[in-house]
Amino acid sequence: ESKIDEDDSNNFIDEEQKEKAQKFLQLVESNTGNSSETQAKIMEEYLKAQKLLTQEREKCQKQVDLISNLQEDQQIFQSKIQKLSLVKEDFDNYKEATEQKVNELKEETEDAKNELEITNAKMTKIERELAEIKKLYVTAKAKVERYEEKGTEFMIDESKQNKEFRKEVIEGDEVIRMEIKALHDQIAERDQLLNQIQQNPDVSSDLKAIIEESQHKLFEQEKQAMADSDNPLLKKFLIEGGDIDLVPKQDSC
Repeated sequence: ESKIDEDDSNNFIDEEQKEKAQKFLQLVESNTGNSSETQAKIMEEYLKAQKLLTQEREKCQKQVDLISNLQEDQQIFQSKIQKLSLVKEDFDNYKEATEQKVNELKEETEDAKNELEITNAKMTKIERELAEIKKLYVTAKAKVERYEEKGTEFMIDESKQNKEFRKEVIEGDEVIRMEIKALHDQIAERDQLLNQIQQNPDVSSDLKAIIEESQHKLFEQEKQAMADSDNPLLKKFLIEGGDIDLVPKQDSC
C-alpha cells in the first residue's frame, strides 16, 4: 500500500517531480521500523505525490480535451474549406458567365454605336431637308401674302410679264379641253362598265384586273396633266373647271 507504481511515476513531466517521487520510493524501501514519526513522514510524502499525480493527470486531461477541441476545430475548418471550395466553384462559374455577358454587352454596345451613327446621319439629313422645306414654306407664305395684299394688281403685273406663257396657254386651251373631255368620257365608260361588272358575278378576274389597271392609268393621266402646269391659272382651270379670262387686262388710267 505504501508503494507507487513505476508507470505512474513515468507520467510526471517535471524533473523536480520525478526527483521527489524517487526520494519517496527510497524512503518507503528504507522504512523498517514502525515509528509514528516515520509513518507520518511517509504518509505526508505519499499524499504530496498523490496530489502531484492528480495535478498531472488534470493537466494531461486538459491537453487531451484541447487536442479533442483542436480536432473538432479541424473538422469544422475542413468543412468550411469544402464549402468555400463549392462557393469558389460557383463564383468561377458566375465569373465566366459574367465575362461572357460582358462580351455580349460590348458587342451590343458596338452595334448600338453604329446604329446611333447611322441615326445621327439620318437626323442630319432630315434637318437639312426640314431647313429646305422651311425656306420653301417661307417663300410660299411670302407669295401668298403678296397675293393677298395686292390681289388683282399683282396678277395683272404677273400677266404682263408672262405674255409668252399666255400665248401658249391660249393655244393649248382647246387641246386641254378636249383631253379633259376625253378623260371624263373614259371615266363615265369606266363607271358604266364597273356597274355592269358588279351586277354580273360571272365576269372573270382577268377582266377586273384590266379595268383596275385602266383606272390607275386614267388617274395617273389626270395627275400628270395637273403636274405639267406650274401656272396657278391653269391649275385653277384643271382643278375647279370653268372658263378663265386669259385676255390681258389694260392698266387703268
